This record gives sequence, C-alpha cells and structure tokens, in this order.
Amino acid sequence: MTRLLPYWTQSVSRTFLYSCSSDAEQSHPVRFTVSDSGPLITWDRVGGLPLLKKVHPDIVVAKAVATELQHPRHLYRPGHDLLERGLIREYDLYIPEDLPLPPRLGRGDKASIRLARQVNSVLLIDDRDARKAARASGIATTATLATLKLCKKLGLISAVRPLLEEMLASGFRLAEHVRHDFLRELGEL
Repeated sequence: MTRLLPYWTQSVSRTFLYSCSSDAEQSHPVRFTVSDSGPLITWDRVGGLPLLKKVHPDIVVAKAVATELQHPRHLYRPGHDLLERGLIREYDLYIPEDLPLPPRLGRGDKASIRLARQVNSVLLIDDRDARKAARASGIATTATLATLKLCKKLGLISAVRPLLEEMLASGFRLAEHVRHDFLRELGEL
C-alpha cells in the first residue's frame, strides 16, 4: 500500500521549483508560474506578495482569473489591483475546452488548469479539488503551504507560523489537522 504524502510535500517535490547550481549553492526560481486567484488574494491580504514574488517572480493568470480579480464587486478586496500594480500579468492565450475537468470546479480554476497545461507551467493553486484535477491532467502544482515551506528552506523567513497564522486570521482556510501536521513537520509546534 502506497502512503500518501501531505500535499505541501508533494507540491514541492513534484514542481521542481528550484534547481541548485553545482558552482554555487544558490537556488534559481522557476521563470513562469500560472496562478489561480486564491493564493494571490491570500498573499496580498497579509502583505506577502513581495515574498511570493521571490519564489515565483513571473506570475501569469488566465483571462478568467484576471476578470475575477478585477470584478467591480471585488474593488476593495485584496488582489483586485495586482495587474495594475504590475505584480502579475494576464496571459491571453487560446485555452482549449477539450481538457475534461470536474464540473464542480470554478471558472477560474478550470481556466488556470487549462492555461498551465497549454504552456507547460507550474500551477499555483490552493483548492484541493482543483489541485487533484490538475495533477490528474499531468500538471505540476504548488500551493500556499508549499510556498511557505520553500520560503523557510531558502532562508527568506525564519519561521512560517507567524505568516500562516496571519493568513488564517485573514480568511485562508485550512483544516486544523493539516495546519498541525504542517507546523509539526517544520518543527514549529
């Protein structure tokens, strides 16, 4: 029987976000990441976009995600002006509808998955069902927890717990047992 690893472990190992150079022990981020709106809103709520951009310097979103972020009803929600601030860019590309995805996924989730598949990029997405659908389609995924773990590993932050707690207080949803396991794995419990 195969033991399933926590998704933040799967995400980091499956996406190859960093490759170490033999000449220097420095890591080099992926040049291109497709993102759904959820992680962008989460990081923006806590003022963490500069940190996110150190790990994912070039973030693109599908048109459906850009529309979702900029919708007038979200005018005062974090993330609504990411395109205007130049922190992300819209990738206007033909996204085929031929990739079968679960109907319960949102429009932005589906568009993000299709875009990541079409451009063969890592997908930054927090929704569990969307991550599962993306992986089933052969797309490498990462998520907020994997990014937090990587930030600590790279020495960008000394501890993930304060930032994770701030994210949770601002509306990031995470099951208590997942939070506990994640912090225990990082030695922060």
